[in-house]
Amino acid sequence: MTDLAANIDAVTELVREHAPAHLAAWWRDSLAEFNTSAGRKTLCTCLGVEPYSGQFPSFRAARAARDEHLRSSCAAMAHPSIRSFQTRIESFQARTWPGVQMFSRPPERLTTVERELFYALKIGRVPGSVGGLQKILFTISGK
Repeated sequence: MTDLAANIDAVTELVREHAPAHLAAWWRDSLAEFNTSAGRKTLCTCLGVEPYSGQFPSFRAARAARDEHLRSSCAAMAHPSIRSFQTRIESFQARTWPGVQMFSRPPERLTTVERELFYALKIGRVPGSVGGLQKILFTISGK
């Protein structure tokens, strides 16, 4: 069994030896805050990285991948518009998704539009509003 406190000590030593001064100070101050909070705060909170806030790096990467699949799906439509894309998503979620959501890969019978929607939904929730879709379709990820 791995001792988690020993792991944090090892990371602290690596940060102290190899990280730039501002990163080492952030890590040191965050751990100090965590230790003085006596369990009232999570380490994520003390580090300033809330895992469910959408700002955690893995969530940002997943959202960017989902958005790219949505853009690809819309681009693959014959006559794309936000409203027709919204209708296509609703139709896919109601008719196709229940029968394919358990697969790790999309079945070959799916069209390009459906395949991209499959991947987007595998990553996470897809906005249902026109405004939410517009924000995704016309915003470059990471900007």
